[in-house]
Amino acid sequence: MKYGVCTLSQIAVRAEKAESSELVTQMLFGETCKIIDQKGSWFFVYTDLDQYLGWVDIKTLKNISQEEYRSLNTVQHPKLTTPYGIINIDNRKLVISISSTLPFLKNGQGKIGDQSYQLLNGDTQIDQTPSEIAESLMGAPYLWGGRTLMGIDCSALVLNTFKLWNYLLPRDSSEQVSYGQTIAFLSEAKEGDVCFFDNQDGKITHIGILTKDKQIVHASGEVRIDSIDHQGIYNKSLNRYTHHLRVIKRFKI
Repeated sequence: MKYGVCTLSQIAVRAEKAESSELVTQMLFGETCKIIDQKGSWFFVYTDLDQYLGWVDIKTLKNISQEEYRSLNTVQHPKLTTPYGIINIDNRKLVISISSTLPFLKNGQGKIGDQSYQLLNGDTQIDQTPSEIAESLMGAPYLWGGRTLMGIDCSALVLNTFKLWNYLLPRDSSEQVSYGQTIAFLSEAKEGDVCFFDNQDGKITHIGILTKDKQIVHASGEVRIDSIDHQGIYNKSLNRYTHHLRVIKRFKI
């Protein structure tokens, strides 16, 4: 088995081995994967955080030894809690995204594989609530498969948020719904609870986080806040319900 780690801002993980192929997820700085296969200039990988299979361009992924891989995955590392940060790695500045992993960071210095880096801008302290973390990305455009301020989807907004508390979730909302404690009624829910929404076929297709004033922060067109009641999300701009509420879950962090 071979292993890799992301030492870029993010790496695109695609459904097929082509740059034009669908983006299924992204690896953020400091996240690892298992390399399952290689076809030409593409690696077929299994991402450790969100448990996804996909293709990455060989040029974007740093190979690491099994020992380095284990060292990256046997301890909890600091994570970036601000929407973006700046590091210095290999004598170049790199902008990284919220929820990026900062391996072995201490006093602003860290190490990833055989490379050293310095955190120049950004924070790793969590002073916010889950909804406040999600709200810090307000206005970020919706991007299927995206996980950054430059583009993010609804399930990634939740995955990234709870990663900061080391509560690890699968990539898709249809799988995330299996986690946590069910809350029977919206009136019993509280800030940080996660709401799941289904389509006409009853399949979970959307997700968001309750704010402290019982609204919902979610990624739909952009990261935004909307009203919610027992029926679902009400978009005042469209003057209609856009998502049907199916279940509410509480993740213990």
